[in-house]
Amino acid sequence: MLSAVAFSSVFEHYMGDDTKREKPPAEDSSDEDDKRTSGTLYDKVETGTTACRNSVCLPPQAGKVRKHVSEQEKAEEGLGPNIKSIVTMLMLMLLMMFAVHCTWVTSNAYSSPSVVLASYNNDGTRNILDDFREAYYWLRQNTGEHARVMSWWDYGYQIAGMANRTTLVGKAMSSNESAAYTIMRSLDVDYVLIIFGGVIGYSGDDINKFLWMVRIAEGEHPKDIRESDYFTPQGEFRVDKAGSPTLLNCLMYKMSYYRFGEMQVEASGNTYTL
Repeated sequence: MLSAVAFSSVFEHYMGDDTKREKPPAEDSSDEDDKRTSGTLYDKVETGTTACRNSVCLPPQAGKVRKHVSEQEKAEEGLGPNIKSIVTMLMLMLLMMFAVHCTWVTSNAYSSPSVVLASYNNDGTRNILDDFREAYYWLRQNTGEHARVMSWWDYGYQIAGMANRTTLVGKAMSSNESAAYTIMRSLDVDYVLIIFGGVIGYSGDDINKFLWMVRIAEGEHPKDIRESDYFTPQGEFRVDKAGSPTLLNCLMYKMSYYRFGEMQVEASGNTYTL
């Protein structure tokens, strides 16, 4: 909004009409005084040599010279056409560059939807992470038509749209395995979908979103789920062996880090084999 006001003011100043109405020169105040007093103070003689009043004649006064308006006191001339053209062209170029910049930012922000992710290496090459789409495709091809999938609700619309399966979300993810199994059986859950990025360092996985699952579950079941139980006594949210026992034994943590320490990664050039 402020940018639009600024551009409007600049264009109004540099593209406006330079012609200004010249104000008539103000009359000298002394001339008006002469007009008012000429008829009362002195009786002018026809010869124009003396002015007399009450038989007392005074020598004729010298006529007052009107002041001429100098060139510097004339109306301010407008900006030259060259300056106006240069400023206008610069403003238009700035607007065009801003439009190009906005298009570039928008294309980078929306060209990689959340289903297909992109990452960049140090050399500028791009890696495509297509795991989401592959998982939804697997669910569509390998599960029953009426199968129910439990996952975090970020993936609910994607599972329903791409896999055509019913999605459920509840406090099971933040509960221990025994309580989670009871909840899932009562809801007829067939599959559990989680996103884990510990292998490739993906920071948008479900472990990083897990506290929101806990908070939502606590809002619905405050007697069973408490957010403070998932922090260490020092108030830290840790996912290593020093983490809270409640966190280390919940379903989300168990499924994410199941046998994670036994996994070996062999590097061959730029290819990694699990």
